[in-house]
Amino acid sequence: MSGDVQTDLSGNPILKDVGPWLKSEIKKRFKEADVKYIDPSYLIRSIPTTSNDRIYCKILAHNAVHAAFAGFTGVTVGLVNTHYVILPIPVVIQAPRRVRPSQLIQTHTLLCMILQIYALL
Repeated sequence: MSGDVQTDLSGNPILKDVGPWLKSEIKKRFKEADVKYIDPSYLIRSIPTTSNDRIYCKILAHNAVHAAFAGFTGVTVGLVNTHYVILPIPVVIQAPRRVRPSQLIQTHTLLCMILQIYALL
């Protein structure tokens, strides 16, 4: 490491992005492999979280820890019909999920109508 390591405002070192380095190392090792690197910042929402997001993530984290301490492996936690559940990963990934854009528009329209009704009350 060089002597002039940059730090952020809290004093932690600013590290280089490991993604491109890892991609090149994998290509060196497996020359026939087609390796694609997707920058994770594109996958992460770029707006601040709301209090609802924070509460939901905290509940999911607690349930994940409880599942781990209970000895469950190969599971994920989620919200199904207003209930927090522990789901086996093979069951979750057994069939592809399909998103119908028309259904999203109908749901959005319905929610907007409900919000307008509550605004009138």
